[in-house]
Amino acid sequence: MSEYINFVGSVAVSPTLNPSEVRYLERFAATRRMSRASGPYSTIETGRLVIPDGDILDVNTPPTGQPGLSCQWVPANDGTRIEWNRRSKFRFADEWLAYIIDHFLAPDAVLAQELSNPVEGRYYAPEFADFTFDHTLNGSVDAYSEFGERWQLVVNGNAVSLQGV
Repeated sequence: MSEYINFVGSVAVSPTLNPSEVRYLERFAATRRMSRASGPYSTIETGRLVIPDGDILDVNTPPTGQPGLSCQWVPANDGTRIEWNRRSKFRFADEWLAYIIDHFLAPDAVLAQELSNPVEGRYYAPEFADFTFDHTLNGSVDAYSEFGERWQLVVNGNAVSLQGV
């Protein structure tokens, strides 16, 4: 059984995310991150019942490189920050934040490099055409576990670290 962790705060994004970046990152966080033939960026909705369908390879294994089945970091509506979506039991919060930055937002983002030489058969969201890959994130988020432990997720110039663990 995993413990409940409450996150307080957000991480600033500069420059502000554009509407396409906000839309895709919201959808990314809303979908189960499972191994798919269409690749790690797929945001195809499955509803509550998840059945392997040719695209879904394994409902209980995240795509290679993604830390878990659920990413709970979402952009604020105005695109100025990344924050916790308040869903329970967010595992791998620091790893997910680093993934979002490293794959979608930073100037040297993995996706930016991949779009110059796309992987055949992989899903690339229409919004990717508008991604700017020019963001720097800074800030901290306080974390409180149900058992009284406290720590901080700190982002400094796109580098994610934990303090007080």
